[in-house]
Amino acid sequence: MSLYDTISNAIPCRQCEDIAKGILFLASQNMQRAEITKIILSRQEERYSRIDFTEGFVSYGFTPGISPTFGSVNGRVKAVLFLSYTCAYCSVMYNTVKELALKYKNEISLTIKHMASTTNDPYARAALAAQARGKYADMADLLFTTNTATKDIYGFAQKIDIDMETFKKDMESSNIIAQLASDIDDSTRVYVTGTPALFINGKRFRGSAQMASNLITQQIGIKP
Repeated sequence: MSLYDTISNAIPCRQCEDIAKGILFLASQNMQRAEITKIILSRQEERYSRIDFTEGFVSYGFTPGISPTFGSVNGRVKAVLFLSYTCAYCSVMYNTVKELALKYKNEISLTIKHMASTTNDPYARAALAAQARGKYADMADLLFTTNTATKDIYGFAQKIDIDMETFKKDMESSNIIAQLASDIDDSTRVYVTGTPALFINGKRFRGSAQMASNLITQQIGIKP
């Protein structure tokens, strides 16, 4: 997925917007590509060397419903991630926290919520339809690794061995539409305006995927 795809999405990826603005500014200074890349990477590293996460933050409650969930909902760490499949950095955060939830499945859970403008979002509905058939992770991987212009949700369903008629019915089912509506309501309730938006034990986390990994492992007593 390209940076252009991400910043053109209706649901903004704030990190990508910031990067795009930085690239445009540096290009206007007649800098070469290698110089721009070096500066952007160094600034991102500096930005994410700080964490804005304190015990004083407001804590929110979430109901998983039929949302895709990895790990144990009874674990000590409950992570909730609001994402969009057209957000490049969502893939990084998703894969990082998912790996932890699978590795420490008795200690950590990751619940996926969708940040969408309406319940007509085809990618979110496709993901939930795949979830109904036990194929969420497979569908999410395809949605994340394919450019927006070439995302073929029906082709993806066939690729991961979901019956096409069943998939189409699930896409239109009241349960899936209701779950997506619930995700949208949750995103409004907890003031999510961009993706990825990660909550750890009900509290908003602000930082890089690696910092999220470090924090989560610390909370289950493992040194990063």
